[in-house]
Amino acid sequence: ISFGLFGDPTGITTTVAALIDTTSREELVMDGVITLAYNKHGEMCLFDYPGGCELKPRQLMNCAKLAKQKAVDLCDLLETALKTADEKAIQDRMMTLRALYGNQEGDDTTVPPDVDSNVPFVEMEDHPTLSHPDGLEGVQDIGKDAVTKARADAQQRNAEDEMYRKQALDYSVGHVAAKVKEDADDPKKKQTASATLPRPPNDFGNNLIRSMLRSAQRANDIAAAAAKKSSTTAS
Repeated sequence: ISFGLFGDPTGITTTVAALIDTTSREELVMDGVITLAYNKHGEMCLFDYPGGCELKPRQLMNCAKLAKQKAVDLCDLLETALKTADEKAIQDRMMTLRALYGNQEGDDTTVPPDVDSNVPFVEMEDHPTLSHPDGLEGVQDIGKDAVTKARADAQQRNAEDEMYRKQALDYSVGHVAAKVKEDADDPKKKQTASATLPRPPNDFGNNLIRSMLRSAQRANDIAAAAAKKSSTTAS
């Protein structure tokens, strides 16, 4: 709520005239302005008084009371006007719909128009059966067959995958990894390769020891014979 303030031009008195919602012409000659804002509950939300005209406290309070009453009345007027406008808009909309689609209140059944039997290439159809036309009886069966076939294909694929997995397991069980030359320097790989290869029989170790003993005995025999020969030659 805005007030246009007009003081005594002679300055003899402090009487101030206040006009609510001043016009553009009145704003050109007014001495001051005061603006107050209230909500619909009568609570002050804004107070603006830049000056330009001296006001007594009593005059300021009178402006505040008047602005409060006017703001509450204006809010009530606006709410009533908006409610009336909404109701009128709903009624206009309903009248427009009735004018377009006819006044059908609770009766949605449509009566088929009569067809002249003398008109060529025009036949009367049985309207109750139009919702279930011919040729659609097997649609549900076709859908069931498709689902059954899809399930069978999925089961077949699962069976093939399981068979392939079993074959792979059988191959991995019967396969023995060969020792690679480059793995000989790696102790971890050497340990893994030795663990996978079958161990040689114990006779191999025994035969090796026997061969070493025989070689040592033969060397001793050769050394003894050489010593004996040298002693005989010296004598």
